[in-house]
Amino acid sequence: YIPDGKFMLQAGDKIYVVASSTELVLLMEDLCIKRHRVRDVMLIGGSHMAVHLAKMLCKTGVRVRILEVDEKKANFLAEILPGVVVVHADGTDQRVLQAENIEAMDSVVTLTNVDEENLVVSLFAGQRGVPQVITKLSRVEYTDLFRGQGLDCIISPKQLCTQAIVRYVRAMQ
Repeated sequence: YIPDGKFMLQAGDKIYVVASSTELVLLMEDLCIKRHRVRDVMLIGGSHMAVHLAKMLCKTGVRVRILEVDEKKANFLAEILPGVVVVHADGTDQRVLQAENIEAMDSVVTLTNVDEENLVVSLFAGQRGVPQVITKLSRVEYTDLFRGQGLDCIISPKQLCTQAIVRYVRAMQ
């Protein structure tokens, strides 16, 4: 739901805001929201998106750990991301996640190319008490169903791209 000027937040509402980091800080100050600083993030899957996200997070001082099942890709990621801990392991395996101390993470982001894996790992992370779990889904048909199961932050590259194009077209008018 995209609110208009008449919209009033209610107790228990969850909001998602996309803005520059400076604007987000100002919004949080205006709303008197205390924020928990994210210090440790685990990325499941070494996709292109994971590489870009890891670089951005490292610039802000966040410690990043990537779990990648493909050994060649894991080695490549370790070379190009010097400040990131890259683990050659199956990030969808619960024993691996526990061994990598998923419970201590401030955030887990599932970025594999398999929606079902992302969903299962995200549910597991939520069950283990990870404060912020972000799930990438290519198919958005089931988004509402899984939000009801505790997955509150679901992103879709297709949806984000579509929204960016719509914003651009509207700005041109």
